[in-house]
Amino acid sequence: MANSPQIGAHALRPKHSIVDPFRQFALVCLSLSVFLAPRLVDKIDSDTRKTAPVWMLLRSFNLCFASTVISATSVLNFSLAAVLAVLLGVPLSFSGPTDDMLTSLTLKLAYTLLAVFWFTPAWNVMDQAAWDWEFLGGYFSPFICIIYVPIVWQAVIVSSLTNRS
Repeated sequence: MANSPQIGAHALRPKHSIVDPFRQFALVCLSLSVFLAPRLVDKIDSDTRKTAPVWMLLRSFNLCFASTVISATSVLNFSLAAVLAVLLGVPLSFSGPTDDMLTSLTLKLAYTLLAVFWFTPAWNVMDQAAWDWEFLGGYFSPFICIIYVPIVWQAVIVSSLTNRS
């Protein structure tokens, strides 16, 4: 019985694994990159490093969040995603501060109307959506209130910022 094969999980494991050298190589590369990266960044001239304006970062994050919402919605409800792509994608691409006061006011007014036109009493869109949500289990009303309107209000905030911020 001394020469009988071992039965168990440790018997199936090979004695020499290719994962261990790969893991060691990855650890060495990660260590080198962590220690060398700050030294390489310091070599860059400080005049060439520039920070992006706050409005550009906010617009980028807003577009990223809107595209994530559109992508996730396209799986569940393609027609809503198509409408969101037009109502969010196109206007949010043009959000940003302008030097002209009339253009800035027009953009702010347009974004505000884009956010609140769902709530106009003449349309009764939100009344119907609230009824659908309460009695039929539809999620259009919470979607508009929790996801759509805050994204558009962020575009209003981005348009309210100055070019220097």
